[in-house]
Amino acid sequence: MYKVILLIITYLYIFSPILPSLKIGGIKLLYFLIPVLFTTTAKRNIIKTKKVLILFFIFFFYIIVRGFFSDSDTSQLLYDGTITFVEAFFIAHIVIYLHEKYSMSLIYSLNSCLYIASFSAILCLLSPPIKSFVESTLSMPNIIEGQDFRGYGIGCEQTFSYSISIAIIYSTILFWQRNVLKSILLLPFIAVSILINARTGFVILCLGFLLFLIEEQLFKSKKTIVSFIIIGLVLLNINISNIAKSDVGYFVLDFFEEMGAIISGKSSDVEGNTLTILLKAFEFYLPSSLAEWFWGPGLSVGDDGKIIVLDSGFFHELYFGGIFFIFLCFLIPFSFYKKIYDSNKYYALFILITCIIANIKGPFVPMAHGFKLISLICMCYFLSPPYKPETNRKM
Repeated sequence: MYKVILLIITYLYIFSPILPSLKIGGIKLLYFLIPVLFTTTAKRNIIKTKKVLILFFIFFFYIIVRGFFSDSDTSQLLYDGTITFVEAFFIAHIVIYLHEKYSMSLIYSLNSCLYIASFSAILCLLSPPIKSFVESTLSMPNIIEGQDFRGYGIGCEQTFSYSISIAIIYSTILFWQRNVLKSILLLPFIAVSILINARTGFVILCLGFLLFLIEEQLFKSKKTIVSFIIIGLVLLNINISNIAKSDVGYFVLDFFEEMGAIISGKSSDVEGNTLTILLKAFEFYLPSSLAEWFWGPGLSVGDDGKIIVLDSGFFHELYFGGIFFIFLCFLIPFSFYKKIYDSNKYYALFILITCIIANIKGPFVPMAHGFKLISLICMCYFLSPPYKPETNRKM
């Protein structure tokens, strides 16, 4: 029974579905567990990760100070910064403590969460009644005007962090668990669950898979090649014509067209194209002085009635607190990278590059739920590395 409870707690932390009956994110329910932090073990864990705590505090303190000299519209950023400080560090420690208390591996819970998140997304895509049930009872929909064909699964931030989190969990399991063949055969389902929600997650998925293959030197493995052939044959025999002709199908295929344009050095000037939006952002705002480059103007995107369709986290951070704020934000993932690098440099690279890529697309470091997942995994690694690579992997 405790395994089920731990699974629910972990899922609420990672994906935080907005419960229709309460209209709050599931992660907020874990605030009731804050007294756990006063136990001896939890306090000891916090002390062991005090360097991470200091970095989160510096980030939080800068938001408060910069916000004091900023426009009133930045109050939302102050709230988000506070929530990030509490959830990415303290609530993460609660999840870690509970796994330690009941001698349950976090990797087990992550694996279960992966199945729930990915297959619930696919089921919601294939069955409108299931999608309606999920949205009315388990997880309120992610509504974006004109894009109601997106948002499948149980969780919030479905058009951004949800898919990235699936990619992070899959890559983590790929790096640290024994049965590689099982993970490879699961890959097509993971890819579909990501692509139908937020295509940035697919880039993260490819990154993790590529780094894993490099680490394990599996490019020359006959079993790896056979596995890919089997996956290819299965996919060729699946009739996806109806999905391909739907809005979500066009959305997925458009991603590959955009990637092709980027690789070929071309980027069509199409509304919604990430690179086009990012380049046009500087027509909206370009620092006019050295002080603005360093400290930022202290504004939130959309101030003074100026509306710009821009998600880039780097732009949001520059617009609020300048290059210095971007530096403070990335001190946290860099500390994770530095700690993990000695024992597994490829996984450390995966974490750092993921943060950079995701932050190009949207405010990811350290605000998004996907980054809270990274914080959870890395702090657990700091405390007692549970993810030691197996020497005898099954292929």
